[in-house]
Amino acid sequence: MTCSRSTYVLSHLKQAARATEDGVPLKGYFCWTLMDNFEWTEGYFPSFGLIHVDFKTHKRTIKQSGRLYSMVASQLQSEMQEASE
Repeated sequence: MTCSRSTYVLSHLKQAARATEDGVPLKGYFCWTLMDNFEWTEGYFPSFGLIHVDFKTHKRTIKQSGRLYSMVASQLQSEMQEASE
């Protein structure tokens, strides 16, 4: 599921970038949930957070989609800083 989640996240970030290029005054983008959580109708699955939570040990591990989101955000921040100089 992580690979398809990465594709999902990347496609939404690309559409957000496209919207801003087209003049949409988009100020930000937020993923639905940072960490896997308990859904009242579904329980602990599906897990769609950027960070996996082991609910027995409470250990948190960044998923591939979380690393991808971080990489894109860092790149955009660098580009924004360069553009403002």
